[in-house]
Amino acid sequence: LLKIMLGEMDIDSGIIKKGDIKIGYFDQNRKMLDDNKNLIETFCPMGGDRIEVRGKNMHVYGYLKQFLFPKEFLDKKIGILSGGEKSRVALALMFTKDYDVLVLDEPTNDLDIPTINILEEYLMEFKGAVIFVSHDRYFVDKIAKKLFIFKGDGIVEESHIPYTEYLEIEKEIKLIENVKVKMENENKKEYDK
Repeated sequence: LLKIMLGEMDIDSGIIKKGDIKIGYFDQNRKMLDDNKNLIETFCPMGGDRIEVRGKNMHVYGYLKQFLFPKEFLDKKIGILSGGEKSRVALALMFTKDYDVLVLDEPTNDLDIPTINILEEYLMEFKGAVIFVSHDRYFVDKIAKKLFIFKGDGIVEESHIPYTEYLEIEKEIKLIENVKVKMENENKKEYDK
């Protein structure tokens, strides 16, 4: 679904209506990064050492420090960074751009707790829409205002309850269904006697 929304994949049927919006995409595989560039080249491709972040002109190190990068990382190539460090670079780079919608595919993968907290803070301050896929229920509980639950066979449920609460309700429903099936089977055995 994310790839369809981003125009990277065609739909089988139906219509997709999309307005004139700027979409920022965080790909869990971090394809937006060039392993041969260092952090300065990544954030300042036209040269210099300053970037615009949310209307503020900042030194690139001052900004990257917010994403837990020490100064000595500025000249390191992206290719030698760990998966978590690459994710931090990709997220930091995304937040330097002006987007109406952020689409995030498993944004907490490879991230440590301090970085997840930074990501949550940036997302809560973001003025546009955020669409994300995540298996991190604590992250979903904190960030999601609405859930779209894909049940399979084209069935999508919409919910406004926290994800953890949704999981508990689903567990209870499954338990009730199992008890019901068990009782029906027992009744059938009694009837067959």
